[in-house]
Amino acid sequence: MSEMRPAVDAGARSRALDTSISCVVTAPAGSGKTELLTQRLLALLAVVDEPEEVLAITFTRKAAGEMRARVLGALALGEQEEAPGEPYRLQTWQLARAVLQRDEALGWALQSTPARLRLQTIDSLCQRIAGEQPVLSLLGGALRPQSNAEWLYQHAVDALLAGLERRHQGDQHLRLLADFYHGDLRKLAAMLVAMLRIREQWLSSMVHLSADAAAIDELQACLSKWCAEILQQARDRLQSYAPELLEVAEFAATTLKANPALGPNSLIRELQGIEALPEPTLAALPAWRGLLELLLTGSLKPRAKISKAQGFPVDREYGAAAIAMSKRHKQNLKRICEAIGKERATLAALQAVAGLPEHGFTENYAPASASTSVNNNSEQPAATELLVAISHCLLQLVAQLQLVFAEQGCCDHTEVTLAALRVLDVSAAQGAGETMQLMQQQGSGAYAWHRRLRHILVDEYQDTSLLQYRLLCALTCDWAQINANGEGRPRTVFLVGDAMQSIYAFREARVQLFLSAKRGCFGDIPLQRIDLLQNFRSSASLVDWFNGPLGAAFPAHEDTARGGVTFSPAVAYASGGSDKPMRFYACVGEHAAQLEAQKIVQLVTASLESRPGSSIAILVKKRGDLRAILPALRAAGIEVQNSDIDLLVQREQVADCLLLARAFMASHDDVAWWALLRAPWCGLGVAVLQQLRRHFSSCKHCGAVPVLLERGVAESTEADSNACKQFLQSLPVDARERLQHLSRALPLAGASRGHISLRERVENCWIALGGRSLVARATQPDAAVSIDTFFDELEAYESECRQREEQPGFAGLQKRVQALFAEQQSTPGAGVHAMTIFKSKGLEFDTVILPAMSGTGRGDPPPLIQIAERVFADGSSGVLLYPRSAETGTASKAGPKSVYQFLNSEKSLQSSFETTRLLYVAATRARHELLLTACMEFAKPDASGAVELAAPAKGSLLACLWPALQSQAVVVEQAMSNTSLAQAETRSPRSLKRLALVDIRELAQRETSTERARSFNTAPFAARAPTQKPANLQSSTQTTNLPASSAELAVGSCAHELLQLAFQRGERRWCARDIDALAGSWQLRLAQLGVPPAQMPHALHRLQRAMQGALLGSEGLKLLECAGRNGRAEWELLACVDDSHGWQRSRIDLAFIDEDGQRWIVDYKISEPEPGEAIQAFLEREQQCHAEQLAQYAATIAILENRSLQSITTALYFPLIDRILPMPGR
Repeated sequence: MSEMRPAVDAGARSRALDTSISCVVTAPAGSGKTELLTQRLLALLAVVDEPEEVLAITFTRKAAGEMRARVLGALALGEQEEAPGEPYRLQTWQLARAVLQRDEALGWALQSTPARLRLQTIDSLCQRIAGEQPVLSLLGGALRPQSNAEWLYQHAVDALLAGLERRHQGDQHLRLLADFYHGDLRKLAAMLVAMLRIREQWLSSMVHLSADAAAIDELQACLSKWCAEILQQARDRLQSYAPELLEVAEFAATTLKANPALGPNSLIRELQGIEALPEPTLAALPAWRGLLELLLTGSLKPRAKISKAQGFPVDREYGAAAIAMSKRHKQNLKRICEAIGKERATLAALQAVAGLPEHGFTENYAPASASTSVNNNSEQPAATELLVAISHCLLQLVAQLQLVFAEQGCCDHTEVTLAALRVLDVSAAQGAGETMQLMQQQGSGAYAWHRRLRHILVDEYQDTSLLQYRLLCALTCDWAQINANGEGRPRTVFLVGDAMQSIYAFREARVQLFLSAKRGCFGDIPLQRIDLLQNFRSSASLVDWFNGPLGAAFPAHEDTARGGVTFSPAVAYASGGSDKPMRFYACVGEHAAQLEAQKIVQLVTASLESRPGSSIAILVKKRGDLRAILPALRAAGIEVQNSDIDLLVQREQVADCLLLARAFMASHDDVAWWALLRAPWCGLGVAVLQQLRRHFSSCKHCGAVPVLLERGVAESTEADSNACKQFLQSLPVDARERLQHLSRALPLAGASRGHISLRERVENCWIALGGRSLVARATQPDAAVSIDTFFDELEAYESECRQREEQPGFAGLQKRVQALFAEQQSTPGAGVHAMTIFKSKGLEFDTVILPAMSGTGRGDPPPLIQIAERVFADGSSGVLLYPRSAETGTASKAGPKSVYQFLNSEKSLQSSFETTRLLYVAATRARHELLLTACMEFAKPDASGAVELAAPAKGSLLACLWPALQSQAVVVEQAMSNTSLAQAETRSPRSLKRLALVDIRELAQRETSTERARSFNTAPFAARAPTQKPANLQSSTQTTNLPASSAELAVGSCAHELLQLAFQRGERRWCARDIDALAGSWQLRLAQLGVPPAQMPHALHRLQRAMQGALLGSEGLKLLECAGRNGRAEWELLACVDDSHGWQRSRIDLAFIDEDGQRWIVDYKISEPEPGEAIQAFLEREQQCHAEQLAQYAATIAILENRSLQSITTALYFPLIDRILPMPGR
């Protein structure tokens, strides 16, 4: 094995371990960032007095856990006496041994008490800071941050808009806002909810705007300064063309002025008399627009064709001299345009000028309607008037949100961070007044937070938000002064990240903060810049490709204000690599998506064959891009591990249950009821559905599905019921039985509304409809888990609605379920992974495949106001706000823009920069091979008949690389696999999945056995009338040792009812809390069964003990699991075993078939040993007592199932002692 050589940036890595300096480390992909961060942490622990003086911040709990594991692993390495041979491990070993010496000297005991290591997420840090000072934080109690706070936002918005529903009431600003948006409160509410999610961005600005009349002037000044910078950038880029360009512009403007028929609306006329490039001011914007028209087309591309419309006529009527001059200037302009097309920075600067607003804050908006003006007069509202109204409304909305937080006892993570800031930064806590002064005077511990800490490390600093940055600055507010005063060892900040990997703008990450830190400061703390260069992950040939085509996709110059990041080349540590480390396949044709999926199957297969045991990742921008790929891989027998890819609602069984819940929650929802008729448990054909529709249109008595189901099975002789029954009788037998099956099950869920939970109602109905059978036959291995997840979510949603004193609504449930993912199916040894690019961050794979490169994502809906912060060239900053118009216009690309459109275009430009960074993150996961695929189209043939691929859509990953990949594309056309594509094209529509009639009839037999089973399913934990057995039938359930008292009889009867439901459900996560919560309903049932009040406490306690054993005991759980697979509870049979006994009805408590095919019959008994009686003696007594009864059961089953008695096992189950007692064979 060759000796490991040092990294090319070894000196920089060594400097990063200097504990006396604060630094910002740029760590590109594969540079060993985590190892360096661990080493820095170890170096700091070796010099502090307490481990709590070092704080390491990550952005996920997973990253914090991994960091903790690395530190503890390093300490374990340091305990080894022999030094490791690898240079990087030797460095870690030396640092760890220094920490162990410090640990032993000061008695830290880090290895036994790792909680002393302050490795945490920024959210947990905020929660701790705010929790220590509930008064100062203004939260006043225990914090319960909610990951999903949408319902809290919605409550606040509903409270704000409630005033509009009362006539002549409501704030005038809110009424103006509502009128302006055409009274569409639903649309307005959605925009307000979205604003609450990002309130930290606008809260201080809105306070200033509502209280200070000069705020609008400040906004206009910010806009002017912003526009001036954009114009100055364009002016600087055009300076090298100025002499020739000015001459051309003067000629074109003069020509157009002299000939009004040429380009009658052209802005080029504004350039007449031009002697220098226009000034970088909004006043000179008309001249700038004239230059843009001269240089760019309406789609903002450099002009390729120049005509008389731009002032360059070539007609004979203008004379030979004029034509010659026109041709010369035209040629010069064409040369300038071609040069601009090759300079991305120059073209981008001109395109930015095209987006500048025309009117600034003087713009007026159109009224909501012709008859009603938003400000109750004939004038149109100015944007400033609307902005002030919005500021007042948003401040009221925040106040409402605070009330909601107080009422509900919970908040969002933003509020926790703001609360932590109030603790750390007194000036940020408004309204606390005397309380804060008192806390300062008493020397509160809240003000010592920055003194507790001596060193802070921040991982992934490029993903920090402005609010988090403020928090970090508050923690270190006086460190620069402390260091300057020489108070002990220097306090340091260590920031690690990579601007090229900043991809979380949707989480408010600001890459600008990292770029600012690289310029040398963090607040008042000076930073030393350290750049890592070595790439330890990827092969040399792949790193070369990163440095070449991928690097060229990044901006040529850093644009801090917009987050434009330049590329930092890397140096490969590994040598060699493939001659073609990157390949690009363009799939074209009508079936491009199927072609792409097939191609990926081929690529995966080839990679696994050429490099057995290698890891392959299929990374996508959005989950929908895997829609055709995953089924193709599975069809090819390739196991795939996916993470958060399959939505729970995409599981067929979950979608069906959601449909069932919709019918229950919205009983008048015709769509839901018609869909139920098509669902698998009913499965009516299209012809029958058409018959139903015709019947509803002609029958005056029933016009909806639930009415038909109710009246069609009713015992009433009324005319309307008879009409429904006659119609049902006219249907085919198959359809009639399916409808009857549905009608039998639905009352089980609705009869006891209010007595049991929504989950119980839906789940009971689902079981009665045959849901368990459908799950058992499902093709997805996680079907049962997915169903349990759905019902758990339904229960949680109902519980939250109950806490909020709301009626559960289907829209809320649907939104929650649609946000859940199916449980990941891990296949041991599977080397193929599928995930989003965001999930892949920090991972690495031998081969990376990037499909759907030409796809674009859906844009976010336009917000109520656009908010943008600009860091200007002089180091100052400003915030710009502008309201959305009632109707979003579709102005041309080169036409005048509003301030709102200008800010929107600026955000689009920032988004395009992030798309390039997203591509970098995806590509740099690869060690050896990068494979790209895309669905594309051919462009129209050129003049010579040549056909090329059409350029990809703007905003796609492929668009970033298109200049480099256009000539390298391997075109995959339909001819590659005509057979399979033809099969895909001619495949018949998906067949209707439904229960077979034999299953429905079996379910009907179970349901009609006794009324007791129906009553039990309808209200399993609520009060019911006791059931009675037919007197004309013998019952083998009557035994020779009946309980001695009516109370014990009642306990046994109630326990049988409850256990029946438990067994029908199968295995489920029960806990003692469930049993305690249901005690009240059980007591009511025991009273109905005749338990005297004096005996009630003993009877209820006995029942609870029995249920605890059955639902929580080890033996009881085994039976629950078996019942969930193929069990039958309370199985009532009618059979003639021999002539001497005649026909007998038998009720079997539980029957199932085990994995070996053995039929089990279990009878559960609510009995236990007498005081002082040995358990074995009790079991023998019970065995003798019930042997004949169970033998009768076995004989009955043997006849019905044509089984031998040897294949049947009978057993007793005693829930009070949680014991299963198999009976001896006969």
